Amino acid sequence: MNTEILETFAIFFSALVVLVGYLWNEHSKRKEEKRIFKIERMVKAFEILSRNRPCANIEYGSPEIQNAVNEINIYGSEEEINAFNKLLTTIAKAQEGNLKQAQDEWHKLLNLLRDDIRKEYGFKKPKCGTIVMFDKN
Repeated sequence: MNTEILETFAIFFSALVVLVGYLWNEHSKRKEEKRIFKIERMVKAFEILSRNRPCANIEYGSPEIQNAVNEINIYGSEEEINAFNKLLTTIAKAQEGNLKQAQDEWHKLLNLLRDDIRKEYGFKKPKCGTIVMFDKN
């Protein structure tokens, strides 16, 4: 009689361990999928912003720029969102031809995005400092 109870308990305990392991694995997998999705969205925003340097003839209401705005507002860190809002405020205040401050804010935002993306991928922060871009203007 006691051996039957022990065997039943052993089977039940084994099944419980398997179930807990399965649930933990599914939880970890979903968490990793969310992290990867977030990284992909931030890479997309980085690519859009790096192609659209603040200049006098840029269309800030374009769907591509709006996409970057949405990606950063949804998936960005608080620091990235604040930097992006500061960039947009600076652009709105800038007069045509006087976009130096906006370009400085743009560089800061790109550096933040780059550093956060690299951190999420597990890469070290580059020692070079700021992002160097070829001047398209």
